[in-house]
Amino acid sequence: MVARNTHQRVIGIGNIWCGDDAFGPRVIDALLANGALAFEVYKARSEALELLELLNGSLRVLIIDAMFSDDHEAGDMVLFKFAEKHELDGFASTSHSTHGFGVFQLLRLCAALMDTFPSVYVLGVQGKDFSAGQSLSSKLEQCLSIVVNFLSQIEELDECMNMPCLKTCWPKSRISQSSIKPQGFEA
Repeated sequence: MVARNTHQRVIGIGNIWCGDDAFGPRVIDALLANGALAFEVYKARSEALELLELLNGSLRVLIIDAMFSDDHEAGDMVLFKFAEKHELDGFASTSHSTHGFGVFQLLRLCAALMDTFPSVYVLGVQGKDFSAGQSLSSKLEQCLSIVVNFLSQIEELDECMNMPCLKTCWPKSRISQSSIKPQGFEA
């Protein structure tokens, strides 16, 4: 499959063998099955060199990853626009990576190493069960359909800010359940 815009990439991060952590890669599989897209798609693990390579040469990137946060319920979708010049300590206190090294920490590292850093959105979907050998929970199966349908219809990744069913969206809020704005995201 050839993408119509090779400067836009969607990267699904996760472990396909650990329940809801497979959300990112499952979105990529479904997008590939749907056919022609306006952007390139990739599956990745949470490794700095791999992410650095995928970010290089991109203008816009959407990273899709399962998350675990004390502030959200299973199936909640949050979208952030990453701002590489800020610290992420405020967000790190309420959200936990399902990987050894969190996606936001990886992005901060990549931003420090790259001459030109792309516009990066991170779509986090609150998981429920990250146990080895489990399939996606029913809540995340529903989210999978929503995300795939939406991404199959857009031409520009900047349109992600209009994705339906977002619980929280930074820099703008839709249905914000938290009064704490995570540091490291554009205002």
